[in-house]
Parts: sequence; C-alpha cells; structure tokens
Amino acid sequence: QSTVTILRGGIMAGLRLTCMSSHFTLEIEISDTGCETCEEIVKLVFSENQRVTSGGAFIDQRIKAKITEMTNVKSDDITLEGSEFSVTVPMCTAKANQAILAMQPKLIRNGISVNETLDQYN
Repeated sequence: QSTVTILRGGIMAGLRLTCMSSHFTLEIEISDTGCETCEEIVKLVFSENQRVTSGGAFIDQRIKAKITEMTNVKSDDITLEGSEFSVTVPMCTAKANQAILAMQPKLIRNGISVNETLDQYN
C-alpha cells in the first residue's frame, strides 16, 4: 500500500489528502482437463493485495468499472467475495485480451497453480 500525504498552506491550511494505491493479481481458473477448446469458459479472479475498507461501495464500483473496461463484461456479471472480484469469459477472449495478458495471469487448476501459459491452449 502506498500512501501520499499532502499538506498545503494558505486558505486551505490544514487540509490533508491521502491517496492509496491498490495492486491486483490475476488468476485464471481452468477446468480439470485444461481447456480443450478456445470456447471453454474460464474464471478470471482479480485479487486485491490489501483490501481497503474505507470507500466501500464506491471503491467496489470503480474496481468493477475497470474490470468491465478490461473484459467487456457487464458490471452486474462481476462477483465480489472478500478481496476477490471474478468474472467468467471464454478462454479465447482471455487469450486475445492484451490487458489481461499484461497482468501476467497465473493459471489455476483445482486450486493449485500450474506451470502452463495461455499460449498452450487452442
């Protein structure tokens, strides 16, 4: 968590602004057999490094908006559990999405990270 504090003088003396940045990791949950076809549905799980409790629903809306922007999935289709936002998409959609690839996602099968990449799937 990064915190920046700005103290300003003059008319706004005493005003304090704190900015926090959150970092997300991305895991792609694949089926037991891997993905036989590009059309198989996978689950994208965006995990926040440290869940900030202040800001609540407003912060969740902004995070969902960013995930919607990245994945073209409706905000209503994004679920939130704890500090994880998830959405399902076809494997070919995940493979073709540069924003997803830039996050260097880990592939997960049965809750265990596997030593595979998106490139290995048709």
